[in-house]
Amino acid sequence: MIRVIIAVSMFALLLGGCSSYSELNKTAVIVGLGIDYDSKKNLYEVTFQAINPTEKSTSASAGRALPVVVFSSKGKTISEAARKSTERFSRENDYSHIAIIMIGEELARKAGINYLFDVFERDGRIRVNVPLMIAKKEKAKNVMNILPSIEDPAASLESKLKNSAQLLGETSYTKIYQVIAALESNGEEPVISGIGISGNVEQGLTKKNYEKLFYTHTQLNGLGMFKKGKLIGWIEGNKAKSVQIIKNTIKGSNLSLYCSKKNYTSLQLRYSKSKAKVIMRDNKPIITVNVKAIGVIDESLCNRNISSLSGIKSFEKEASSNYGKLIREGIDYAQDYKCDVFGFGEMLRKSNLKEWQKVQGKWEKTFPKAEVQVTVDFKIEGTGMRVQPYPF
Repeated sequence: MIRVIIAVSMFALLLGGCSSYSELNKTAVIVGLGIDYDSKKNLYEVTFQAINPTEKSTSASAGRALPVVVFSSKGKTISEAARKSTERFSRENDYSHIAIIMIGEELARKAGINYLFDVFERDGRIRVNVPLMIAKKEKAKNVMNILPSIEDPAASLESKLKNSAQLLGETSYTKIYQVIAALESNGEEPVISGIGISGNVEQGLTKKNYEKLFYTHTQLNGLGMFKKGKLIGWIEGNKAKSVQIIKNTIKGSNLSLYCSKKNYTSLQLRYSKSKAKVIMRDNKPIITVNVKAIGVIDESLCNRNISSLSGIKSFEKEASSNYGKLIREGIDYAQDYKCDVFGFGEMLRKSNLKEWQKVQGKWEKTFPKAEVQVTVDFKIEGTGMRVQPYPF
């Protein structure tokens, strides 16, 4: 009898359907969002990148169309702009597959991002673990529409960001919820990776880009630093690595060590773990950063002997010095901008709330005066498949 009741109940559910059900041929699967700001009209422009089902199909016509379709609309809020998109596109937007959200530099600098993510937290259809990027010196609309030689534009951007963050360490795979947490903190400012356009923009917006060997492409470039929700500058190159090193989010990188005659030996970073501590002494922050790192020699362009322990030790000493130098340069750079992108203020709050309360309202002025001490212990655990370098 129980089995009969269960079977009848399931059949009734199937007949009843689902209130949130949408037919696939009436749905636009959005894979990327670009958000720009028109400061003259005080309007947000939202660009939607949707999968083109014709291109994705296996029919004979597949391959003739672009992989995505793009449409945009403007509004006083992001929600209004999204609803106005129905005037331009016939399908209902599905936001559950968004791979990347792009923010235009003008929006980041002039309007700021303090309230930008309110709509994402309120609307359960959009995940807050989606990565963010800043269109450097460009509109988000333009950067998102550059057609790569492979993959969809949104998928290409997300993959490029993830791979670069893991292999090079000069960018950060920053997600919405991480930026929201930093914005709500009084002791940490957010950083978001920047990306620009290399090549002819007009060519990159057309299918002709597929036909070029040297095609227009997007290129990652540094981390955008924010203060009070607004973009104030960029930290680039080795200095940018310091953010990931101190936050312990760095997965891999390289370190070039000078040999002789303008030649270098390259170390591949395999492991990096930092411990940072902040104390107050005579109303002045004392920041100590201790780092343990491990790497392997993956290329040698000089004749220095690395078959002996003494040869390896000399490289370890140089690696420790160079790694510590780039960390210190990154902190100095952030202090010049009066922008604590490392979260040292948050560390002080967690370790000593009483001391933090004394500087909470003036950490922006206190952080640049901090005394910084960096110690690095860098070990080399291998030389790859070869020990001795080629003779030069």
